Amino acid sequence: MSTRAWWIVPAVLAAALAGCGGDRAPGKGDPDSDAAREAHHGYLEQARELHASGDPAAAVRQAARALVALPAEPESYDLVSRLYIELGDDETAVGFFGLIARDHGELAEPWYYKGFHLFRLGRWEEALESFRAAEANAPEDPRNPFRQGLILQAMGDFEGALGKLRRAADLDPQDPVIAARLSRVLRVSGDYAEAERVVTAALAVSPDSADLQYALAQLRLREGRDVEAEAALRRAIALHPVRPDAHHDLARLLARTDRANEGRREQMRADRLRDYADVSGSMARAAMDRPQDSEPALALAELELAEGNAPAARRWWSRASRLDGATVRVTALEVEILVSEGDLRAAESAAGSLRGSSDPRARLSLAALDLAMGRTEDGVARLAEAVAAAPADRSFLRRAADLYERAGNRPASEGLLVRAISVPWDRALDVTPGMRSETP
Repeated sequence: MSTRAWWIVPAVLAAALAGCGGDRAPGKGDPDSDAAREAHHGYLEQARELHASGDPAAAVRQAARALVALPAEPESYDLVSRLYIELGDDETAVGFFGLIARDHGELAEPWYYKGFHLFRLGRWEEALESFRAAEANAPEDPRNPFRQGLILQAMGDFEGALGKLRRAADLDPQDPVIAARLSRVLRVSGDYAEAERVVTAALAVSPDSADLQYALAQLRLREGRDVEAEAALRRAIALHPVRPDAHHDLARLLARTDRANEGRREQMRADRLRDYADVSGSMARAAMDRPQDSEPALALAELELAEGNAPAARRWWSRASRLDGATVRVTALEVEILVSEGDLRAAESAAGSLRGSSDPRARLSLAALDLAMGRTEDGVARLAEAVAAAPADRSFLRRAADLYERAGNRPASEGLLVRAISVPWDRALDVTPGMRSETP
């Protein structure tokens, strides 16, 4: 555990205990009392409100209070875990859930979530131990053998992985994610016929699963059935557009079937998605480590907006706006978020103060608004002005590229995407490649 994690874990737990009855151990007294349930509900509502306002660090403290008030309720575990993922702090999550597991060893949830964050950190043996403890407490929960199967696969124990994944599939034969992963390990093990049977049966129940469509594509690619493989990859992307693996495989298929230009665009999309996954966690850690500095929150809001995540962009924008006030950058970002949300009337109103600004971010936001309002000529002119004075910022260049694509100028869009990848992330934000996001 990091130095930072050592002091945060006791601090978070102490704050949770302080809100639930002083210095008593978590869960002492009647955990099913009306008072405990009322406290649990209240803390969860506060956590969600704080999260929506762009303060995930404060939100996780309230979610922790909810968990301590009612430790047998799964809802608060899930929220605490997701907030720690957003903060990019799996180590603190391991410590927190470990303390809850220590005091509530009979419950499956704290062991599961401790194991999940150990899994994200790549600490395989410890994660296995935690998932086994969770399985001992909840033997019918398919999540526990499923996670063990993933770890055993990562460790190269394919026979052990198959056993655990088959157990998970027996417990929940309707789960498409379990079926897709089982088929993958079967393929790696060379049992293509069984992999085919698993995917076909699961698709009959869940035809709109991106995981299963991708699994089907892998089988068809191996068989050389390119038309069917392409259809499955495109279906997987339509169902889940942010899968870099599907974009990458489609890019390779297009490139070897004489569609190099389209393949290049798909590969650029795959690289962009991987880039986002690699840096978003470290940006979130920078925002948490510098709670009074608006720069990390603004950069993260712009990153999320560039990848089409308007709700996340708004949360981080809210935090930055409280710290920085109505600066040009904050206002320009608000306009872009409103445009992405489809609230063009509010965007027009917010854009009023930007009309005379020469700031490239102001011009980019006005271009986005013009294009959304159908003022294409004005939008393209403002976009060209914004790009001419563009900062060395990947998110800015990618948002500009997307606007050029919207305006029908694909060459300009692709040129900006190539330019973006050559711009280094801001070292002041401590942006380094990190573990890609995964949720329970």
